[in-house]
Amino acid sequence: MENFGEIQLKPPTTEKDKELFTEREKRTKEGIGAGYTSDIEATGLYLLRILKDGNKYSETIPINADGEINDRTFMHNANRTLLEGAKSFRIDRKGLNKLIEGVEKKFKHLKFSLDESGNDITLTVENDIRKGVFVNWINQGANQWSGPRSIDRLSPDGQYAFFSGSMTGIPVNQLELLEADFV
Repeated sequence: MENFGEIQLKPPTTEKDKELFTEREKRTKEGIGAGYTSDIEATGLYLLRILKDGNKYSETIPINADGEINDRTFMHNANRTLLEGAKSFRIDRKGLNKLIEGVEKKFKHLKFSLDESGNDITLTVENDIRKGVFVNWINQGANQWSGPRSIDRLSPDGQYAFFSGSMTGIPVNQLELLEADFV
């Protein structure tokens, strides 16, 4: 068996790698390192699964007397919330905003809105990627098709879109929704 020697990490060279490296360093300094990325992945994938048909998801989060998220009640109900994958993430307002920001950055077609009224914050999420919408496939910064295509169906987990004439699914995070005035 060949010995490949010690594995060394290369310094980031592309702008994307530098951005990811900087973000990881920042999260580590803020003490939210290890669970943060997996929470974003878990939350995003959960949302893709439940919103694959373009429906809306709404979750009401209780606020305590100090105007902060009542994390005890929230975590008690976590098995039914969209943040079920985020159990390692500290659920306070700052944490919730960071989690939403991370999911929006990685899963660009998921749209979040927060509405605060009384003793509750209502978090609503919508998925624009659904059957029948026209999209472009953007991979490595370039459009992979000569023109837009309409989604025929989505995989059961909502992670892949299928198109007429092909059995291969395209990851939905590589799809770019066309502006309404195009269609």
